[in-house]
Amino acid sequence: MSNHRTLLGLFLVSVMLLGIINPAHVLLEPDKDNIERANGEEIGFSGQGFLLNKVNKNPSNNELELQRPEITWQATAGGGLMITRAHGCMAHDTTNDLVYLMGGRTDPDPQQSNDESATNLIEIWNQSTETWSLAQFNMPDAQQYHECVQIGDKIYSMGDWYPDVSPARKSTGQVQIYDLASESWMNNTTSMPPSMEVGNFGMTSIGTKIYIAGGVQNSSGNDATDRLLEYNTETGIWTELANMSEKRFGFPLVEYHGLLYAFGGIQGPYTWISQPVLNTSEVYDPSTNTWTQLPNMSFHRFGMAATVHNDEIVLIGGHSQSGPVKDTWGYLPTSNEWRKQDDLAIGIFDLAAIDADGVTVFAGGDLSSQPYSSGWGTQYLDETEMAPRILNHTGWISSPINNLATTEHGSASLMWMELSGSEPPSTSIGFQYRVENSESGVASQTWKPVDNVNPANLALLGIGNHSLWNVAASDKGLMEYRIQLFTENVQNWAIPNLDSIKWGAEEASFALSNPTAVQPNAPPITFSTHHSSMDSELTQPAVFEFAMIKATSEGFIQGPNSVWTTVRVSADGSTPIVSDTDGLLDGYSVSISPAVNGLRNVDWSFSFNDLDTEKILI
Repeated sequence: MSNHRTLLGLFLVSVMLLGIINPAHVLLEPDKDNIERANGEEIGFSGQGFLLNKVNKNPSNNELELQRPEITWQATAGGGLMITRAHGCMAHDTTNDLVYLMGGRTDPDPQQSNDESATNLIEIWNQSTETWSLAQFNMPDAQQYHECVQIGDKIYSMGDWYPDVSPARKSTGQVQIYDLASESWMNNTTSMPPSMEVGNFGMTSIGTKIYIAGGVQNSSGNDATDRLLEYNTETGIWTELANMSEKRFGFPLVEYHGLLYAFGGIQGPYTWISQPVLNTSEVYDPSTNTWTQLPNMSFHRFGMAATVHNDEIVLIGGHSQSGPVKDTWGYLPTSNEWRKQDDLAIGIFDLAAIDADGVTVFAGGDLSSQPYSSGWGTQYLDETEMAPRILNHTGWISSPINNLATTEHGSASLMWMELSGSEPPSTSIGFQYRVENSESGVASQTWKPVDNVNPANLALLGIGNHSLWNVAASDKGLMEYRIQLFTENVQNWAIPNLDSIKWGAEEASFALSNPTAVQPNAPPITFSTHHSSMDSELTQPAVFEFAMIKATSEGFIQGPNSVWTTVRVSADGSTPIVSDTDGLLDGYSVSISPAVNGLRNVDWSFSFNDLDTEKILI
């Protein structure tokens, strides 16, 4: 009869809590004296190992958000403009979905000096064909360094300026109005108020009111103003409002969420000696009639076009202190964040741009070596590019690998995951997960859930609590997840809000004081195990199982004929069910403690028969 000691390999093979779990919305507090509940929660998603794809942190609230797509410029299908021009103005005919490019400054013969002049020609941009064509109607009068805006069924073309002409000529405050309903120009006697006539200003609208900021009157450009005018299109009344903090012309004024934003500009003549280009910006609140200065831009700029694309202010091209630039900058007022975006094909200033139903297009521009001058070196362009409409946008947050177990002496199985957040219309948020026993194994697993009907489709678990007991692999203690943020409302930039993700696992572990060797035919020895109890969340009673098997001295299972010996018992303490094909046990008993704070202790008492093995795996 053999009577040698047998070493125990303390490998947790199967000490399990079995049952069917319902979705749980309440996490129990852990028992600090034993093991913790195998639960987790992530709120900030900013720890080491998180990977962000098209997602960034909003500095104003420190929350992760879907990142706006950047502008990507591309050539239009139909090429450039029909004529070269600088500083025309654009308006969107929303009724017919056409964009008008009106007036501007042209150079009939680039080989001839001092023949530059204003034009009354109109070109029409067709969204569907991406082409420009000359309109069958012209403006009543030529107009340059003006701005356009559509109010209702009318397009207002306002302002004029005549730089570097002889004899000198002041702005006339020109106003021309096109009636879209009748497809004709109105007999109009409206003009800007006396002594306030300007051109090359910033202009935008809110409702039925047009706002004109800054501008210049003299041909020399030496009288920039800080004035803000309001024109009520219903009453025809002009009102002078609060002045800007700085005089400026050659800059854009952009309406964004009811406020007016002024960026950069120039304060006087641009010469070889002096380049008074601004890097300042400010915002006007019509409700209080006040301007507030914003932090300075990181660049000096004038002559840029501007629009709102995907709910982001976009500055296009312009002229720096040294020359035309091809930069595109995005600005987010809510966070005062500037984003460098896709460059234009060439550096260009005094171009016109507009966003029409999510498509941003610019046209024309100036490449002259000396801004706002006539003579040699003047170069106007027929350049046009577009940034196409983006129908939807997706971002991902990928987690590091999470260890579901709270101790190295146990194992855990994923039971449920809960995603919290909100989904405005046309947005969604969802997640996938995968589990395994090794990091390399996790990486090789397929993300779950899987669309079994069409595996090529992306399947996600949405907001709410999801029971995974019947789909997540048991005893796979490493888990990784990824969260998708999605929107189809890109133009208005409605995005889902991510609050947190939680998960719960059932876990079993050995107590650290367990014996490491057994003596056959000796008194019983006791093993203690700890279990995260989910009794309140189970629809069937919990079942605990202790398993052991013969092993070699190296710790491997002893041959293909070895069979696991198992002792299985229910939480109610009923008679254990034993399977002992290899005859390892001489006797056994099981004691189950009541659940305390979601945790149970189980004492397994075994006495062993003679053993023909060096080790036992348990």
